[in-house]
Amino acid sequence: MKKKIIGALVLFAGLSYGQATPLELWTYTGVPDGPLSAAISETPTGSAFGTGASFLTVDSEAAYLTTSGASNENYAEGLSPATYAGLTTGVYQISYTITEANFFSTVLSGGTKGQFGWGLRSNVGDDCNVLFQYNAKTFELVVNDDAPPRDPVKIADGFIIYNVTIRQVYILGANGNPGSFQVYYSLDGAEEQEVYSGDLKLHSDFRLDEFRMEINTTANGFSWRPGSRAIIDNLSFEELDSSPELALIGHSISFIKDNGTFTNKPSIYEPGDVLQVVTTNKNIGFGLANNVTTTLSADPSAFSITPITNTTASLNINESYPASFEVKVLNGALDGDNTFTVINTIGAGTPAPMVFKDEF
Repeated sequence: MKKKIIGALVLFAGLSYGQATPLELWTYTGVPDGPLSAAISETPTGSAFGTGASFLTVDSEAAYLTTSGASNENYAEGLSPATYAGLTTGVYQISYTITEANFFSTVLSGGTKGQFGWGLRSNVGDDCNVLFQYNAKTFELVVNDDAPPRDPVKIADGFIIYNVTIRQVYILGANGNPGSFQVYYSLDGAEEQEVYSGDLKLHSDFRLDEFRMEINTTANGFSWRPGSRAIIDNLSFEELDSSPELALIGHSISFIKDNGTFTNKPSIYEPGDVLQVVTTNKNIGFGLANNVTTTLSADPSAFSITPITNTTASLNINESYPASFEVKVLNGALDGDNTFTVINTIGAGTPAPMVFKDEF
C-alpha cells in the first residue's frame, strides 16, 4: 500500500511591523470644542496643527476638516520638534482613520474636488506624502514619491465613505530604492491593501525635517463646498523597529525520483521516493538582513534532508529567495501527515543570531 506521509500543507507565517514608539499622537479624547490647534499632541512634544485656520476644528472625539468657501483657501503646516527633525535613518509611520468623508453638498452645489493628507517634508528634497482626494464622485489616493506624478489610485465610488484607514511607512537609509516608501489603506475593517506594491521610493537625498499636514479646499483648482466634511481620528506619527525580519512565504514539493512501484500522486509518497522541497523566504522587516541561512528539518527517522542549493543570502527589504533541499523518504516514515520546520537565521557568532521558525 502506498503510504500517505505528507498531507495538507499549513502555513503559519504572517507579516509583522515591529514595535512602535509614538512621536506624535492625537486621539482627540477630552479636547473641548474649538479650533484644531486646541488638540495638543498626546506625546511630550505637545505639538498642534491648525493654527489660524478657522475651517479646521476639533471636539472630544475627532478632528473636522471643512471649508469656509472663501476663494484661494488652503492650509499646510509642518511640525519639526528636535526629537525627530533632521533624521536620516530609521523607520517611520504615519497612520490615521477617516471615520467619515461626506462630499454630498459639494456635489449639489457644483463642486468637484478636494483633498487632504499628511506626509514628511525634506528640506533637501521634495515632500513624500499621501493625499486623500475626492474627485467627481470618486475617492482616490494621490501618492507623491521619487517618481514622475503618479496616477491617483481609486479606492471607492460615491460621495460619502466611512472608516478608511491610511498607513504610510518611510524607511530612511534605503532612499532611492523601491520599497523605501510604502502606502496601505483599508476600507471599513477589510483586509489592508498596498498601493504601487514594492515600487514606491523615497528621494535619494530624503531626510526627515517635518511631519506635515496639507489640505486643499478652494485653491489651486479645488472646489470643496461648505457643508462637506472629513472626520479624522487617531492620527499618529511613530518610529518603528528597524530590525530585519524573515518569514516563509511559500513552498513547493516535487519528485526527483520515485521507487518505481506506483504512479506519483501529489502529497502521497512512499519510502524510497526522493523529493525536492523549495522554500521561498522573504525579509518582511525594515532593515537589511545579512548572513541569512535557511534550514529544513523533519523527523530524522522518517526523512533524510540534504541542501541542494546554497541557502545563504543577504536580503534587502522585501527581497525574497528560494532555498532548495533534497528529501529522501525513509522506511521509518509512517502513514499520515508529517511536519517540516523551516528556520531562517540572520547573522552568526556573537551576538547570537536571530532565529525565525515556521512550519508546514
